[in-house]
Amino acid sequence: MSDIIEEGLLRQFNVNPTSIERWILLGVLRSIRFYRSIRQNVCARQTDGRLRQDFLTPRYNQLYAAADRFWRLLDRSSMDRDMEIPRHLLATLLQDDLELGKLDEPDYRLLQEEMEQVFYSMPVVPAPLLKGIHGPLKVWLDMMTQRQPHTQTGCEISRVGPVNHLTNTLAIERVSRSSGPASRAFEAARTDTCP
Repeated sequence: MSDIIEEGLLRQFNVNPTSIERWILLGVLRSIRFYRSIRQNVCARQTDGRLRQDFLTPRYNQLYAAADRFWRLLDRSSMDRDMEIPRHLLATLLQDDLELGKLDEPDYRLLQEEMEQVFYSMPVVPAPLLKGIHGPLKVWLDMMTQRQPHTQTGCEISRVGPVNHLTNTLAIERVSRSSGPASRAFEAARTDTCP
């Protein structure tokens, strides 16, 4: 089933390259395992501690930064089951970014709408959907490495050649809602100073 999802996402990506960004963020927000599997490649931390700005949609770089701040608080946790960032905690992190001037009002409002209509519209994200994101993610990462340089405001997109069928090895047992470790780590995430 994830192969069918992957092929559909690749077709969508070929029509609109920035569409994959929403799917990547869906995985990042809704699955700590997905986040951990991609964080070394997507918006990787630079030597100065800042996150590289990989997303072509500038507000998505800020959304990823908020998610990254939250998930890194759980780095030392061994997760025996998958979990998501609770929506209300993410909303508070974005509100903090708005108040600190890291996020402007129009982008904040757009992200609030997208959280409602896109990122948290499904009660549970099916594991095959998360597995299916990895093929388009590989193509997106290849495209991002062709950009010169990584910027906060986006860039021109170079033409990407034919997309090969890609396999993935991520095994996600299930996505479940949890507020245990997430709630305990929340206050520390709000005060983290990473961009």
